[in-house]
Amino acid sequence: MCAGPHSMRRERHLPAVPGSAIAAIGFALGVLLALVLLRDAPPALASALHRHAVVETAMLAGCALALAAALFLDASVHRQNNWVRELLGAFLDHIPDSVYFKDTQSRFVLISRSMAKHFGMRDPSQAVGRTDHHFFSAEHADMALADEQQILRTGNPVVGLEEKETWPDGHENWVLTTKVPLRDPRGRIVGTMGISHDITDRRRAEAQILHMAMHDALTGLPNRVYLKDFLGRAVRNGQATKSGVAVLLLDLDNFKEVNDSMGHHAGDQLLEAVSNRLKGCLRESDFVARLGGDEFVVVLPSVSGENNARQIAALVLAAISTPFCIQEQQLRVGASIGVAQFPLNGRTPEDLLRAADTAMYEAKAQGRGQCRFSTQPSTGARYLASA
Repeated sequence: MCAGPHSMRRERHLPAVPGSAIAAIGFALGVLLALVLLRDAPPALASALHRHAVVETAMLAGCALALAAALFLDASVHRQNNWVRELLGAFLDHIPDSVYFKDTQSRFVLISRSMAKHFGMRDPSQAVGRTDHHFFSAEHADMALADEQQILRTGNPVVGLEEKETWPDGHENWVLTTKVPLRDPRGRIVGTMGISHDITDRRRAEAQILHMAMHDALTGLPNRVYLKDFLGRAVRNGQATKSGVAVLLLDLDNFKEVNDSMGHHAGDQLLEAVSNRLKGCLRESDFVARLGGDEFVVVLPSVSGENNARQIAALVLAAISTPFCIQEQQLRVGASIGVAQFPLNGRTPEDLLRAADTAMYEAKAQGRGQCRFSTQPSTGARYLASA
């Protein structure tokens, strides 16, 4: 018996898609979106975006596109088809980032497996009904709650937010987060969806690069770039509070003889020892930097007058005049100090350093091992020039 036309219809079966393929497709879509964004971005913005930012943008955009596609299919075309649930489940199982859905009370409804692992859970379902307060410190959980409630009120997403996650045990990590409102088929906001990509390694690398750019490689002290920034802030604060600032420029006596007689390695050891002595005799609010060679600068913010600066200068001279043990030898070097004061000897970092420089050479001319206070601003400039 022949089958009728209606009985000949074949059921459509959608193929199973591996979770890794879903993640790869989402990532590829994200890369495409990131490239489009870079192409259309203004030149100044495009130049500011580095490789890490492009990769992170691609990852986040890929996640968003893949999830949006799955949710769209679920809501409009394949609402009753288990394949969509399998698609979303495979995606959440394989995506390496933290993906999460929350209700209007910021309670977790669904999270990715990587996020469950982040929380120390074996199964993502263990997070259902919980909030950030169950996992993070109160400070971070409160900030996340405030962001999500703002999204629920306004419907505006939070895109590319770099935030520090803090945990009850004190450890911290950084993530790049995007959060968007989650809407039902009628367009009503019923929760939030978020994606967080860990950027801890990138932040640490950036911090290390910044530290290297702002500190002396030998002694670890701030360099002239950091000095210019700190002294500028100290002067502005002095102007605002009508308080004084003192700048002590210190140059070691007889340092060349140490280099010539014992070698540069011994000279480097001496410079490191001097930097430790300086840090040990200064107050927590004081600042010490190495300009280069055997020259150091001490900044005393919010000093009450000349006597205060003179006391610190005397402590510094006493610390440097005490013998150093370098390569099993006792070395005496001493130092000469020039002191300039804001606003008496200058109103800018450049003027203060010129005045302190001149006063330091006057101290050397008087026999070394002395402290000389500036009587007027100097016109010579060399310390804030480019390194």
